[in-house]
Amino acid sequence: MGMLKKYWQLLGCLILVFSGLFSSQVNAHGIDALGVRVQMAGQKINLVATPSVKVFEDAGGQNLLDDNRDGTISLTEVQAHRQAIFTRINNDIQFINENGKQAEVYFKDVVLAHTNKIKDHSEGAEQLKLVLRYQWHEPPQRIDFRYNLFSSIDDKQAVQVSNLLSQTSQTGTLTQQSNFFRILENNDTKTAQIMAIESTTPLWLSGILHVAEGLDHLLFILILVISTTSFRALILPLSAFTLTHSMTLAAVSFGFGPTLPGWLVEAGITGSIVLMAALEIAGIRFRQLWLVTGGLGFIHGLGFAQALSDSLGGLSVWASSLIQLTLGIELAQLAAALLFFYLLRLIKLNPLYQQALTVSIAFLGMYWTVVNLLVPLSGMS
Repeated sequence: MGMLKKYWQLLGCLILVFSGLFSSQVNAHGIDALGVRVQMAGQKINLVATPSVKVFEDAGGQNLLDDNRDGTISLTEVQAHRQAIFTRINNDIQFINENGKQAEVYFKDVVLAHTNKIKDHSEGAEQLKLVLRYQWHEPPQRIDFRYNLFSSIDDKQAVQVSNLLSQTSQTGTLTQQSNFFRILENNDTKTAQIMAIESTTPLWLSGILHVAEGLDHLLFILILVISTTSFRALILPLSAFTLTHSMTLAAVSFGFGPTLPGWLVEAGITGSIVLMAALEIAGIRFRQLWLVTGGLGFIHGLGFAQALSDSLGGLSVWASSLIQLTLGIELAQLAAALLFFYLLRLIKLNPLYQQALTVSIAFLGMYWTVVNLLVPLSGMS
């Protein structure tokens, strides 16, 4: 029975490694957390979208952008087909006012996007990043937003529409069957109502999902649990992490803080996992662990700040959202820590296999860090 328990614990470590290597739920901090982001301010509209390159596949499965026929899309191929891409965009992304007139595009750009998830090479799941800016000649009373850039592996898109004047922001989901938002704007009271296809996600719940959907975030909490002797000892380090995480969000929202490429921030986040695991493997313990986690919170906060600045938009929206997000993140982290703490004590992990678990976490952290550091070599943004 004891031998079976040891093998079961070893199997758990192996499952962790392989699930981490092949999981798409990694790096939930990147700049492309939402598929489509729309920001409105008076007669101006900014749109950022990250459709799959598979949008440009024909009925036979051949991608019209793949000139080399090698199954992957390069930045050179994207640039070569800019006109074809923009022609498709003009047909499939539209803002239409109450008189049936479309908003005029005055800026457009397209690049390959480094998404917030480790790329799945087996699916060839590269994405484009579209940046479009529109304007109206007269203030619209109503806007119909239509979006139809869907593919076989990308049949729905999360959408967020932010009105910077009315300080409102809501999210929904577009599908091939329900591919539009109707945006009603009352210019007298400067309030906006967005009729979403699906129910919106509260910001405190977004904070919880930010933790729960990121395997790297969960492993950071797990290695922190392994490094402490009691749940009570976890509270201060986790709180310090959340505090500096939120301080970074606030600083970036006020225009302070460094502007770093997403891949570098993500490498720092996954590198923090390696650091915590290495300290545990080396047997190095800090009496003031909250100082370490507080410092790492600044790095993790930069990643989430990029996602929010690209999607929520204005400072006013951030200010009203920060408390809710912080509450959600803190609740999720404490819940995950509590679960890990009692789960480890329930299974009474053998010290040898606990060390193996720590090494497995360090290995995954190093793998993700290397993948992120290789992003500039792949030609992605």
